[in-house]
Amino acid sequence: MMQKQIADRIEKIDAWLAKKEKLFAVLCVLALICLMIPFYWFGRYTAPLADDFNTVTGTHHAWITSHSIWQVILAAVEKTKGYYIGWTGAFTNVFLQCLMPGLGDYRTYFIASWIILTTFLIANFYFGKCLIVDVMGQEKTKWLIITVITTVIQIECLPVVYDAFFWFVGAEAYVFAYSLKLILAGIIIKELASDRKVRPGMLILNMIYAFLIGGTEFGPTSVLLICVLGCLVIFSIVRKRKSCYTLIVSASFALAWILTIAAPGNSVRQSMVGEKRGVIFSIVQALTVGAMRIYEWINPFMLIVPLLALPFIILCVKKVKFEFPLPMLVSLLSYGIYSSMYAPMIYANYGAVGQVNGYTNNVIYLIFILLWMGNIIYWTGWMTKHYASRKKQSISCYYISVLCSIFLITCVAHIPGDYCSFTLLHWVRTGTMQANMEKYLEREEILHNSPGEDVVVEAISFPEGIYTSGAGEITSDAEHWINIGVSDYYGVKSVRTE
Repeated sequence: MMQKQIADRIEKIDAWLAKKEKLFAVLCVLALICLMIPFYWFGRYTAPLADDFNTVTGTHHAWITSHSIWQVILAAVEKTKGYYIGWTGAFTNVFLQCLMPGLGDYRTYFIASWIILTTFLIANFYFGKCLIVDVMGQEKTKWLIITVITTVIQIECLPVVYDAFFWFVGAEAYVFAYSLKLILAGIIIKELASDRKVRPGMLILNMIYAFLIGGTEFGPTSVLLICVLGCLVIFSIVRKRKSCYTLIVSASFALAWILTIAAPGNSVRQSMVGEKRGVIFSIVQALTVGAMRIYEWINPFMLIVPLLALPFIILCVKKVKFEFPLPMLVSLLSYGIYSSMYAPMIYANYGAVGQVNGYTNNVIYLIFILLWMGNIIYWTGWMTKHYASRKKQSISCYYISVLCSIFLITCVAHIPGDYCSFTLLHWVRTGTMQANMEKYLEREEILHNSPGEDVVVEAISFPEGIYTSGAGEITSDAEHWINIGVSDYYGVKSVRTE
């Protein structure tokens, strides 16, 4: 009798939950908002580092001397030309870096991280909508649930969270570029899924956008986007669906990408790291490094959290006519595309094989999670189409099991501090970041009031567990390139720490 009562109660709960998809979507969005608050809060107390000063010095001086936006833009163009010839071909990246919000002012630097965080979220949700709503024809609730869960996995286990969002030059060059490219891929996918004719104005705007995006980071994310655009071009030609549109927009991106690769500045930079490695060697090593990173990144959190979306993924794939053929081939191709992102760095001999800067590793990780979730959806679709079970499952029991597993891995297998939101929240809640910001503001005042002088400032360190692999603080060596950049920015003779 008791077993029957329990079974009836579970059945009633299941029936109630089945009608509450919208509620689940709202809860997912609220959970993401809660997890993102520490990122925005932490960003409020960050300050310029390393290359931030080098890229913005010209535009800062242009504003100080003229207070003319036009002069600031001209200074940014001049800096971009100089970098194109002497350092890097990523002209869009450099131009945007020269226009850092606040132009190096400590009090407004946080705006940069907020823009990058917001653009990242917009890109994820826009791309998810293009795939789940526009291509698969699913409800917006499923789009929200699947996108939120994907985003949570991305943000909580980032390899170097500071480089991802809080150091402007590194974050703008990689995560911001990743976001813009994800939006471009979504725009093309959405257009191919639409039955309306391509409007000339929209084609021109997309061409311009694609060209500008092609001028961003030309390594991992661009290699991936070239692969994606190639697949979309082939699809559009085979299906005879807006092939001219896809070819023109893809060609615009490819043209800008070629211009970034052909820049004289890349040769200058290459001369500093030595001879290039062989193509075959680079490909083989990229496949090896890709496997090593997967081994490092796969954890219980990444395995269990996607289960929250599984019932909705099953509902999605059941409604589409696509049969999801050859899932093993799709996974192998995904691994090949993911590993290919390591090839440019290995080929350029940029560090030891397998040694990847945090800002680069961040975008490869973000894309890996997209491929990871894509493969979960694809394999679920294949299994649903071929091995669909008619046995009714209990939704409530399923979610109780998943939530218990997440609780266990969060509080037992890992400590909460292993996840980015908790780490960032800790250092803001304890007042450490606020105290550091006060020191930065005191330093800024000293530097502003010491033109032409030799300045000694207090060293400021990152909180424990927070680090950057590409940026850096003022050192005790006045001739260090970071110190020279700060000296040029403030107009002091030299600067060093005590």
